[in-house]
Amino acid sequence: MKAILRSLFLRIHHIGNLVKDIQKACVQFKNLGYDIISEKFEDYIQRVYIIFVQKDGYLIELIQPMDKDSRVWNMSKNNTLGGYTIYVIN
Repeated sequence: MKAILRSLFLRIHHIGNLVKDIQKACVQFKNLGYDIISEKFEDYIQRVYIIFVQKDGYLIELIQPMDKDSRVWNMSKNNTLGGYTIYVIN
């Protein structure tokens, strides 16, 4: 078991951050020195808008619900902004 654990190497690929206004969030991240590295695009399955920003190798996915049918709408409506972390196993 120890050998298996030693052979695994986990690293963070990116962190997701739920925001109410993706354009305002981009301005705030730019003010912190982040680069916007993607255009805003739509995920029609999750019903969200997404933009990626990056600084010093840290990749952050900004996520804004499109409408009430978004899977994250209730979190944004109730002022419960959340996030997640994606790991990569090498």
